[in-house]
Amino acid sequence: MARCAANDGVRAVDMRPEYAVARYFGVTPISPNLVLATGERRSFWVRRDADGTPHLGEPQSFKGNMWQGCVRDGTAWITRRDFIVEAPIPREGEPTPEAKRHKVLGPPELGPELDYVDTICPANRSSVYCSQLIRGGFLDYDATTDTTRWHKVIPGLNLQLVERSDGM
Repeated sequence: MARCAANDGVRAVDMRPEYAVARYFGVTPISPNLVLATGERRSFWVRRDADGTPHLGEPQSFKGNMWQGCVRDGTAWITRRDFIVEAPIPREGEPTPEAKRHKVLGPPELGPELDYVDTICPANRSSVYCSQLIRGGFLDYDATTDTTRWHKVIPGLNLQLVERSDGM
């Protein structure tokens, strides 16, 4: 904690020593006062007071190598190896809704993927796209039918997905 306190930045007022041992991989912005911080052992909905003071609150049930997610229709979508996590965004003063894990796999003949990296939630579709770290493709998860399609792009490439300002 002493090393953490010496770093630049502002720590959450409810930061505890056991939270400092985890690696955190992603920060998904939700609103000016709420972000989702995801890490290998813990994840948090981080809230900011009006004066900017951050609060972690209680650790959430989802954890793992989850990178930055995407947000659509009141839900944050985050990926980790073999799963897409559907995390309903909590409302101030209400209990945090339970997150759901959806098993998503690429082609079985390729074996397991090391990790999923980027997540995109197009506004005009029910799909959630997530890129693969080593298979060089991306998964198209349809949230309404709970089905997955795999799209091969370039094998062996750490594929990164970015949504343009025009939604493409």
